[in-house]
Amino acid sequence: MNFLWDFVLGPLLAFLPKRWRQRSILAREVQWQRAGTVSGIYEMAAAVVALGYWYMFEMSRLSEAGVQAAADGKLGPGVTDTQVGGAALVIFALHPLTWLLFCFFLEGGVRLCSAAFGEMILGTWPLYVVERLIFWTTRPQEAHLSQTVSQNTASFAGAIRERAQQAMHKDLPDELFHHNDGADDLLEIYASRRKQDWDPPKIIRIGEAYYHLEKTWTRKGARPFCYELRRLAAGVPSRKVLVYHRPQEQK
Repeated sequence: MNFLWDFVLGPLLAFLPKRWRQRSILAREVQWQRAGTVSGIYEMAAAVVALGYWYMFEMSRLSEAGVQAAADGKLGPGVTDTQVGGAALVIFALHPLTWLLFCFFLEGGVRLCSAAFGEMILGTWPLYVVERLIFWTTRPQEAHLSQTVSQNTASFAGAIRERAQQAMHKDLPDELFHHNDGADDLLEIYASRRKQDWDPPKIIRIGEAYYHLEKTWTRKGARPFCYELRRLAAGVPSRKVLVYHRPQEQK
């Protein structure tokens, strides 16, 4: 059953825009990062196969037409088979269908990388354009094209940059620094990996103490992910409170 979700249904659903995927009753059963990665591989493979068949069909047709035209004297004297083949290759390379298939190959690569390294599941662009047109037509007051594109581009670039930082640095224990800001106790944590769901203004429990996550930022170095927390006078136990365990050497 996992094979069906991860390699058949999931990759097919990954071609859909995010808004359509979320409406599917099957969305909860799919591991989207794996499905998006496989979907990108499928698209690249399909584009290569289609481009191969298109090359054999079109080059055969153009070569036969060129040889026939040369035999009839329409191309002038002294035209060789090599020149006919070169002209056919140029025409093939400039054909719109060739460029379209090449674009789908590149799109598959982008979708593969965004899912595998950026954890962003991108649908195929023709369906995305259709979904956007429908959305802008039915709900124009909520359509912000430039803002959506810029946010998606920045998010994708940031995710790729973050994965590159992680690949260059080892997984190191966190560094913790305590200091005072007037009457408040502050804690700064420097980590080599981004902490999931650590977004202000979350509440973090460390041992028996509760902290309010004030801000996060990134820097250069082996521990680029930085978090500043302010200690609370009292904490309220809750499922939404994140629990942090100190590194062994910090205990």
